[in-house]
Amino acid sequence: MRRKGFWTFTVLFVAAALSARAAQAQTTDLYTINVDENGNGSYVEYSPPVVGAPYVIGSGILSSAPIAGGGLSYVLPYTIHINGNSNQWLGIYDVDGQTKSDMINFANVVQGASTVGVLNFYSNDTDGDLADVSPAVWSSIVGNWDGFTATEDANGIAFYSTYIDTGGVPGDPSPHPTVEAFYDFNSQVPEPTATGLLLAGSGLLLKRRLRRS
Repeated sequence: MRRKGFWTFTVLFVAAALSARAAQAQTTDLYTINVDENGNGSYVEYSPPVVGAPYVIGSGILSSAPIAGGGLSYVLPYTIHINGNSNQWLGIYDVDGQTKSDMINFANVVQGASTVGVLNFYSNDTDGDLADVSPAVWSSIVGNWDGFTATEDANGIAFYSTYIDTGGVPGDPSPHPTVEAFYDFNSQVPEPTATGLLLAGSGLLLKRRLRRS
């Protein structure tokens, strides 16, 4: 699929979301999460600090690992609690709006002494991507197609946003217990230079907005 204009659209999408939140109390972490079917994952975080400017900007890479039996798992920078649940499925349709292309599972897992949020990516494609699953695995998870859905655009990108209750930050006198997360699920491998441009562009737009406020 063509990916023309994807990065421009994503940067503008993030900027619009930040502008919409500007009038509200600075108590919410904002994240943009970008993942694909081959283990490439990154995030940008706009976090309201205890003292200082309205937002502190951070970014990083999401670690990933194959799932036993098929699929790909990304470790998120927050735990999951969506709509009162610590486990939620998201179904992604192909660009035709009919074909069930991918499934995403948000869940919490225990790693050592900590609990971390993970994003499990399952693809119904057969082109050799790391997230591709066998027909048997797909048939075992497709029953979780529960009404939360997204549809890929012409560039093979599906967008989804949600609120996640993290329970607050210990020691923060002005706790921000909610994460507002914007996800970009990419059916193709993003170019490294394009990912770098996305992170830099998102931060630049936010800095401009803060200067004008």
